[in-house]
Amino acid sequence: MSGDVGVVCFGEVLLCVKSDDDTSRQCTMDYGGSEFTVAVGCGTLGRQVRFVSVVPGGHLGTSVLKIANDAGVDTSHVTVDDAVDSELGMVITTGHKSVYQRRHSSFCRRVDGREYDWTSIFKNTGAFVTSAITPSISEPARAAWVHSIKRASLAKIPVVLNLNWTPSVIDFPLLWQAVKPVIHQVTLLTLSEQALTALAILESIKMSNKPDTKLKALAAIRHMLRVPMLAICFERPMEGLNGWQYKWSAVAYQGHVVTTKATPVQHRPIESRGGSDAWLAGFVDEAISQNLFGSKHTQKKQVRTAARKGDILSALSQEKSGPLCAVPRAQLVGAAWDENSTVIVGMAADLSARKRLDAGLKQCPFIPVIKLDDSLVAGKLAEVLASAGVKAMNIDCSADNADSIITEVLKAVPSMIVGGARVTTPERARNAIQHGAAFLTSPACDPELVSLAAKLGVPLYPGVATATEVSNALKMNMQDLIFFPAEQLGGLQSLRELAQMYPAVRWIPAGGIDSSRLKGYLMHPNVITADLSWDLPKHLINEGNWDELRTHVQRMIIEVWGRAPVVQSKL
Repeated sequence: MSGDVGVVCFGEVLLCVKSDDDTSRQCTMDYGGSEFTVAVGCGTLGRQVRFVSVVPGGHLGTSVLKIANDAGVDTSHVTVDDAVDSELGMVITTGHKSVYQRRHSSFCRRVDGREYDWTSIFKNTGAFVTSAITPSISEPARAAWVHSIKRASLAKIPVVLNLNWTPSVIDFPLLWQAVKPVIHQVTLLTLSEQALTALAILESIKMSNKPDTKLKALAAIRHMLRVPMLAICFERPMEGLNGWQYKWSAVAYQGHVVTTKATPVQHRPIESRGGSDAWLAGFVDEAISQNLFGSKHTQKKQVRTAARKGDILSALSQEKSGPLCAVPRAQLVGAAWDENSTVIVGMAADLSARKRLDAGLKQCPFIPVIKLDDSLVAGKLAEVLASAGVKAMNIDCSADNADSIITEVLKAVPSMIVGGARVTTPERARNAIQHGAAFLTSPACDPELVSLAAKLGVPLYPGVATATEVSNALKMNMQDLIFFPAEQLGGLQSLRELAQMYPAVRWIPAGGIDSSRLKGYLMHPNVITADLSWDLPKHLINEGNWDELRTHVQRMIIEVWGRAPVVQSKL
């Protein structure tokens, strides 16, 4: 889905320990580190990623490698240090204060940039990501960092340098002494607000705390450093809403400053760490797709889209505990579908995805449930359905090849709204979302599935059969429900009775509904779509007779709906 062009991330993995305050007896432990967070974030989006680092042997190293591998990250270039006293570097956060401890860090002691085959590592790479903090943590780390940037520059790989500095790390003038000599090799430099302020003071650039003056300073610093792109993220509290904040960003390039301030993300984070790293993962992923780093005539719209993707990915990442970014592409795309509007994520995340699905259903009110023996034809089938006007497909997750079908559909038609149908377990739900499902349907209202979908911000449409089940679903804040199995439960008349008792519920009747009965369901004001038992002729699919299949689908839609669906482009 993301193409074959990948990302290489080089840097340290940290063990992150966090407690609320000095008196707390409880703490959380997670893995983090800027480059590792970007690697996991890009990998979870489906981007090819190679991670280069040193980790200790034993449980800690094994856990790090498993997390990376589960996100699709290539760890074959990670060195495992089996020394007895080898550990991960640690960052201990208490409240808003962080302390770093790297005395036995395997990366700080063992890393050697000359040991890596950079020619192989940089093969088919669209960006090299590393942190500007790395040269300050040890002399071996500084030497390896300088060597890696030099090799990336010689290979003409865009270098992305993340200067997410805070005063607790190191004095800024000392850090800048190490960073400034390599700036001419950097394509994108990202700054924290604190780093921007420190850099402006160091370079005698006037700036106040107002965002507008910070944007002017951003442009001035970019011009002074002659770096192609300079970026910064902003977070501001929302007045009157406890814990909620605006998130937006700005990118200075080629004499322009592009911002997402007019369309910020609104969210209520439960995690303060990792936001800027997640932003970088989103921006880099989109920049590679749009070839922003290699173009001499980059368009403002492309830069704004990349920045917006970063904003949204950052917000989605902070809706869970832990600094790592592990947001599936479907969740990102579902939140970002309208580029001209403010985006709300978090507790209201699935609202945006529901609106996207609702918009598609207004153009064609059918969601076919698809089950195929051969996943290789899924892409072509998606193209045919899209060209016939179908906006959404629901892939039957009871099939062993459901995940590969979802992947193939989205590769062929990225705009298709793909769901995971007949989901009955959390494992199936996670797999469907991981592979790109933008919504889920389930035959029952399982509290565990409801909780998981809410946590991931993906809409769940659960099934109900009785008034008691409807009442229980409403108690779980489920208002879009599937009436299943519709025909066995009395059909349209039974649905009317339930709708009269529960007027706030939006219905999706499913089960045993053929084209002759579908029209009656769709005429009910509370029905948003119906699960038609689509009779897609298998012989046409097996024969590859796509033109006849397209005609069959179009004819069926017109026969039932009474008009042709909206087709935005001819495939």
